[in-house]
Amino acid sequence: MNTKWNKVGVNIPKQFIEIQGKPIFTYTFEAFQNDFQLDAIEIIYHKDWMHKVMDICQKYDVSKFKWGTNGGTTFQ
Repeated sequence: MNTKWNKVGVNIPKQFIEIQGKPIFTYTFEAFQNDFQLDAIEIIYHKDWMHKVMDICQKYDVSKFKWGTNGGTTFQ
């Protein structure tokens, strides 16, 4: 098991763990997407997971996602 991601006992970052069929952070995206006061969403992600984030945004029609950037080496 890759120790980089297994802090919760899985081989993926915890925000990608599925709850009721959707990755955890999708629920946050949906809340932001439905907030009429927000025009744009920026997502900070680990470079190894950029394509997964993009795929999820497309799958769940997160149209307010406008840009993203790689997070730091400390995951903060």
